[in-house]
Amino acid sequence: MVNDLEPTPELIAAAKRVATGTWTAGHRGPAELTDPALRELVDARLAYLHYTPAFKRADDYWRLSTEGEEWLARAEQESQR
Repeated sequence: MVNDLEPTPELIAAAKRVATGTWTAGHRGPAELTDPALRELVDARLAYLHYTPAFKRADDYWRLSTEGEEWLARAEQESQR
């Protein structure tokens, strides 16, 4: 089931950034969740922190969950209407 989080331009932009796999967690890890849109995606379980095998926090990055990928695809379709 696709999450019913209302797609705003900020949430869509954050989800696209997460989808690239380039949004790292930084040196403080998940405690560094200061971006409000990313926080919403994480709270809705649409995004999660992917831990690298080396346990180097600076290399950990945010990923979309399967539900997050579905949510983003639906949000992009709706925004094109």
